[in-house]
Amino acid sequence: MERDRADAAWLWQEAVNRLESLSFRVREGRDLEAAAEFCRFILFSRVDKLLQPFAGDGGAKVDPAYLMWKAKDLLQQVQDLHSSGKVPEKANSSAMEGILHKLDMIAGHVAKFSPPEPKRRKARATLRPALRVIAGGGK
Repeated sequence: MERDRADAAWLWQEAVNRLESLSFRVREGRDLEAAAEFCRFILFSRVDKLLQPFAGDGGAKVDPAYLMWKAKDLLQQVQDLHSSGKVPEKANSSAMEGILHKLDMIAGHVAKFSPPEPKRRKARATLRPALRVIAGGGK
């Protein structure tokens, strides 16, 4: 039973840590959809029912009510951002889009430091063209 309690405490703590991490990212205007999705998972998966037998401070803290409150609160924050229209334009962009944007910025800065094209020398009049027409070559 103690092993089950330790597993329940680990599950509870990891879920709370993830909610806190997502809450920080939502305040920055990032990962809104990921936060909402995780909150819905916590709220609708009935994880609180699984953790209820282990609730209390007996050795390792497990507080299903706190977990549910945290998920509801974060989901409400995300919904408030959407309803107020204060969602940043890039809030839900993928990580790949962010990387591509940064690479474009780097390429722009590197282009500023590229050496200028070498000046071409004027063609001399004494040079003969490389191609010549040979008489009798075609039928």
